[in-house]
Amino acid sequence: MATARFEYLCRPFAQGLLDKARALIELDLNQHQRARLRESVSVDVRKLCDIPDAPMPRCPDTRGEHRRSRVGRGARS
Repeated sequence: MATARFEYLCRPFAQGLLDKARALIELDLNQHQRARLRESVSVDVRKLCDIPDAPMPRCPDTRGEHRRSRVGRGARS
């Protein structure tokens, strides 16, 4: 669970990420500009994860689903 301190500190990152995502969608950027903007988003996410109170991201566990789909195609698990 995120703390109040983390929520306060992440607001500028969240606003910046939202603005950058909108720019990627709405602006007519060349390939170089798009690459720099995507790189900036990556840096912001890394910095956001460096905040001491940041909750650890959880990835969905899809191993069972992957194994079932392979078995359905005749692969061994």
